[in-house]
Amino acid sequence: MTGTLVSDLSITLTQRRWACVLDPALALSSYGLPLAKQLSELMELWIVREFWHILDNPQFYVEQPEALLGEQIEVLPLTERQALSQQMLRSLQEWERLRLRVDPTTRNINFLADVMGESCVPAGADSDLIWRWESLAQGLDSCLQGPSARTDTLMLAYRDLAALAAARPACILTLRSGAEAAQNLPPKLCSTLQRWHIPCQEIDPHNPIAALEREQLRHVLVHAGAAKLLWAGLQLVVLHLVVPAAATVSSGQDWADGYGFPQIDPIDSVEPDGGDRLNLWQGAQGFWYLV
Repeated sequence: MTGTLVSDLSITLTQRRWACVLDPALALSSYGLPLAKQLSELMELWIVREFWHILDNPQFYVEQPEALLGEQIEVLPLTERQALSQQMLRSLQEWERLRLRVDPTTRNINFLADVMGESCVPAGADSDLIWRWESLAQGLDSCLQGPSARTDTLMLAYRDLAALAAARPACILTLRSGAEAAQNLPPKLCSTLQRWHIPCQEIDPHNPIAALEREQLRHVLVHAGAAKLLWAGLQLVVLHLVVPAAATVSSGQDWADGYGFPQIDPIDSVEPDGGDRLNLWQGAQGFWYLV
């Protein structure tokens, strides 16, 4: 009797899809669009709002590629600069075609708009997601010092990128350039976060947890048909952000108010000494590894 019961028992385990935010610098590289198209079928892929703003004015970035590619492009020979600008123009055009041609609900690429109804999010997404993202993004505004930083497209995109990865939460897919690898430098996104006082540490290649996660992601890349991009030279990097306060940001009423604990301050209250609001990014750190 017992044997019959056991033989009839069936258990199905469904693996949760990876949630990843795509770095705009990776999205606009020559590998970005094919990677996004292929991975979006198997992963919960996100694009930051600032990326759509970039697509709204492609000619500006073709004429001033340093706004997206950084100051290092200015030291390149003219032929290389022109080739890089042309490649970026093609990427911008193809991304714009993708945005206009395909219905957001079937594109499998998620993004946040001003309200949840205009956003493209996975089923069952937290209704406080936009609130958390905006709160975390505002928490990084102080890092964008000076008028030039406020208008630096890539810096604005990185602010939104970090906030979205913390709010979802999700890992970040970025890339390491050949020049960065040759000089043993971290990806530009990690260097930027470190300037914002968010330390980013490279994980030892032999770390067992990183090895397990890397192997899982490689299986996804193979299944998606994207392994060839790694062979072609893409140095794909996974970045995880740990932001302890992110999970506590909520648009609802603070629970302490309903239970009569006035001594417990809400997360966005002023400090007891009258200082600035609590820093949501306090204690944040990043961990990255090369796929």
